[in-house]
Amino acid sequence: MHPLNTNAGDLFEEGLDRFLDEARQLIRFRTHPNIVSCRDFFRENGTAYLVMDLEEGMTLSALLFAREAEARSFDKEDLLTVTIPLLEGLDQVHEAGVLHRDIKPANIFIRRKNNSPVLIDFGAAKQEFALHSKSLAPFSQGYAALEQVAEGTLGPWTDMYGIGATMWRMVAGGNKPFDPPNPVRVERRAHAVFQGESDPMPSAQTLGKDRFSPHILEAIDQCLMLREGDRVQNCQELLQRLG
Repeated sequence: MHPLNTNAGDLFEEGLDRFLDEARQLIRFRTHPNIVSCRDFFRENGTAYLVMDLEEGMTLSALLFAREAEARSFDKEDLLTVTIPLLEGLDQVHEAGVLHRDIKPANIFIRRKNNSPVLIDFGAAKQEFALHSKSLAPFSQGYAALEQVAEGTLGPWTDMYGIGATMWRMVAGGNKPFDPPNPVRVERRAHAVFQGESDPMPSAQTLGKDRFSPHILEAIDQCLMLREGDRVQNCQELLQRLG
């Protein structure tokens, strides 16, 4: 591969560096069954490659749409089957001083053989989470915490927002008028609250009433608090809340 010009070359090298940085992150976590496994990486042909394990299944986002098309919304067992192993893997990532920063249904792969989840796409992952620059870091609308799109301090609580939004999406599926039931952008939520208006995103406790245990719905809503300090702070705390 060859860049077309000098400007394209600079952008290509920057993208290549980010790609290889993701590989270095993944190599560290390849022993955990719920983190995508990268066996090796190398540069060749003017570009770079990752050598990864082959997994069969589909993303959580695809599974949600397929289930909802059949009028089969997620229940408590479905939610915990995805969330508990995911949190155990993410806890190991956080222990290494790394944030994922783009947790959403499209970045969670569900294995066909046993329905176990695998956290994928570490392209936004960063080390030294409390100090690292937020510039050029990708994030997904509706799943990104306020400190990712505005001022604030990044930390494990940032990924807890993404986990909370993902769980909210599982609870909200099948509840009109949320079709598709995507979480509301955090900027819109913050603006409404600042103006003294009600939060435009219904709580999990409202959407999941009589279908999910109250303590699970309360934990989801606390993951989605706008203020960093009001949120569930880390994976271990959320695991305890969901137990």
